[in-house]
Amino acid sequence: MTDAQNHTSTNHGAITLNVGVEFGTNTGKRLLTYTDASGVSPTATLNLGVADVFFNGNGQFTVDSHRRITVGSFSGASNLTIANVKLTNTTGASAFAIVTPHNTGTFTLGGVTDAGTLARIIAPNSIVTGGSVANTTVDLGGVGVLFLGTVRNSIINIGTGFPAGPAIITGVVTDSLLNADGAVRLIKTVSWTNTENANLGISAVSLGTLLVTGNANAAGDFEPNLSLSSTGNALGVASIAGTLDKGGWDINGNANVIVAKVVGAGWSGTVSGKLNNMVVRTGGMPAPLTVTNLNVLNVLAGDITGGIDVGTARVIRTAGAISGTTITSAGNIFALVADSLVSTHITAGDVSVGFTDPNATAAGLGTAVISNVVLTSHSANAFSGSTIMAHTITTSRLGSVDTSKVGGMAAAKFSNVVLTIGTTNLHLGPNDFASAEDITTFKGTDFGNFRIRVLA
Repeated sequence: MTDAQNHTSTNHGAITLNVGVEFGTNTGKRLLTYTDASGVSPTATLNLGVADVFFNGNGQFTVDSHRRITVGSFSGASNLTIANVKLTNTTGASAFAIVTPHNTGTFTLGGVTDAGTLARIIAPNSIVTGGSVANTTVDLGGVGVLFLGTVRNSIINIGTGFPAGPAIITGVVTDSLLNADGAVRLIKTVSWTNTENANLGISAVSLGTLLVTGNANAAGDFEPNLSLSSTGNALGVASIAGTLDKGGWDINGNANVIVAKVVGAGWSGTVSGKLNNMVVRTGGMPAPLTVTNLNVLNVLAGDITGGIDVGTARVIRTAGAISGTTITSAGNIFALVADSLVSTHITAGDVSVGFTDPNATAAGLGTAVISNVVLTSHSANAFSGSTIMAHTITTSRLGSVDTSKVGGMAAAKFSNVVLTIGTTNLHLGPNDFASAEDITTFKGTDFGNFRIRVLA
């Protein structure tokens, strides 16, 4: 081959390298080993197709009798890093790999490009970097498996050449984007964070599994935007070992399961189809959530303080309080379960009247049903300064009611309300709601600023 200085190599020659070397099918060379500036000596292989490996730095290469290329420095420590690898003539059975001895050490990989499709790119110890700002580092027509190490300031573009979509496995990812023209089977990453801005993201038609694992050195945070365009099953399972924050998730179809250890206030989620199950393990739910059809939101520890806007909801549950927020449903809510309800306003259906409106009628409550409201706290003032409004509120267990603050429930139809005023436990049944009125006392117990409004 010939370099930029028009020096021609022989099988055992040495030249100045600042361009690249080629190996692969029908090239007479079957693999490449070089010494990276980090001191490790990775080996690159490609079973089907041609790889042109371009280097930054200067060095020399030799080709031995087994058609193996070795690239190293002229003398002293190597200053070589891979600027880019251009793959051509690949097929769906092609596998390109860069591995280090004993799978230890790291090396710099400026990028990999292939206008075609290949089965696998395996470089688990790579440090893929686009420079000081995000630049295209990986640009592929299609790939079955993309296995990289650390990824920084990179743009990864993947076409639809591999019909099932890629499985993407990485180490720590920072300030990087992924653009997939089709489906993505898997993203498995140690963490994916944004330090420069919150607009860096992942876009695809659909995503089967998102697995953010964390490790001993990274909590497993996930911060990019996520945009999935499928109107069908857009997201299978997302599991975040650390904090879900900063990014906005825009899921155009259905999402099956989202599990996060922590959700930050900077996150937002929109699911235009059905969200089957979202679980937040600790820290509450401070972020806004918009879902057309919410099956279950389960906050295992902490308060719900972010706004929730749904078309319908089966279960919204938290082990803590629902506090200082609004929950709005266009349709029915089967169950709201919380420790307490504080300074929160909940509506189900097309509610067009305010709770304190003296002229409010049932016509302003729409037609939706809230089947169950359960507050589990045994402490004072479990229900405080809050309102719940729907056409029908079936069963409510409110616990201790704060009568010093304006609040209560409004509906055209109630079945059962259980509450405590001071030390008096009260149970109102269907017969107690037979007349349209504001119930402000019951069995000689004054409700103060709390009331149950039966509208006609």
